[in-house]
Amino acid sequence: MTIKRIVVGGGNGQPFIADDYLSVQRALDINADVVLMAKNGVTGVYDKDPNQCEDARRYKTITFNEVIERHLEVAD
Repeated sequence: MTIKRIVVGGGNGQPFIADDYLSVQRALDINADVVLMAKNGVTGVYDKDPNQCEDARRYKTITFNEVIERHLEVAD
């Protein structure tokens, strides 16, 4: 897969609107293939919050379905 467009965004300051909404809206507007999110000062997807658990294990690769099945809280 080749990424052809990059959308950089964040919150728009509206109350009761998730910060990710603006990025997703722009991605939809330009028919982006993927939306990537980086949050909470971590370097990847972990089995636990690495900011709270020293034994948190980072996944080298993981699919969307695995995130759902393992109940990993990687997005709002």
